[in-house]
Formats: sequence, C-alpha cells, structure tokens
Amino acid sequence: EFLTKREYLHYEISNFARHSKNICRHNEKYWHHVPYLGLGPSAHSFHQGRRWWNVRSVRGYCTALKSGRAPVQGRETLSPAQVHLESVALGLRTQRGFDSSEILSPVETKRIEELESRGFLRRTGNRVVPTREGFLVADHLPVYLCEDTQP
Repeated sequence: EFLTKREYLHYEISNFARHSKNICRHNEKYWHHVPYLGLGPSAHSFHQGRRWWNVRSVRGYCTALKSGRAPVQGRETLSPAQVHLESVALGLRTQRGFDSSEILSPVETKRIEELESRGFLRRTGNRVVPTREGFLVADHLPVYLCEDTQP
C-alpha cells in the first residue's frame, strides 16, 4: 500500500518500479519463456522447451571445461502440460498475468471464474491477471487452476 500510494508500479509479486521503463528486463525472460543462456557454476539455460543447468561447484565446473566437456549437471525437456503450468504460474507472478487463450479446459475456466469472484484474479482484455490479494497467494493459484486438468 505504501508504494502503491506513491505511484510505484507493482509489476511482479515481490517487485515495484517507479515507472514501467524501470521493470527488470532480466526477469521478464524467465516469465515469458524467452531463450536464455546461463554461464558459470549453477547457471541455468532454456531454449525450445528444454532446460539445463551447470554443475554447482567452481572446481567441478572448471574441471569439466579443462577436460573439454560441457559443465552440464542436468537437463529436462518440458512436456506441453509443464509448459502450460509454468506459463500460468509465471504469468500469475506478474501484473501481465497470462493469455486466456492458454486455458486448456472447462475446469480451468470454471476455476478462474471462482477465483475472480473471490477477488484473487481479474480479466483485462484477453489476460487473466492477479489482484493485489492474488499476489499474496500467487504460488497457490496455478496449482489450483491446473490441478487435475492436464490433457
């Protein structure tokens, strides 16, 4: 309330900015599944539905590089259901929300309507966005919306 009253923009669950031009562009890549390359120990990368991460220790990272190996510790390919859940979950952490065309089932539509009536979500054009109260429970909203609704 303090920052909102002073015209700061609550653009992400735990971040405010004085103007929209001050929004953290770095984080937006994660929120919108934009490809990114992480360099260094523990760094994560993402491209075309695939995510991978480097070894955590500096020693292990350097050893891999010196031996000509990629320092990758693990990787995963996201299923369509995982991409959907991430899009909803990450969208609900931001003032932009997620595109309502991403709704996959009548159950999700009904749950969105329920959360709207309870004051946690609202629709703005084709977007489903969290309210201030929705930000307070943002980590629970996508689990409830997508639970048992995967195709």
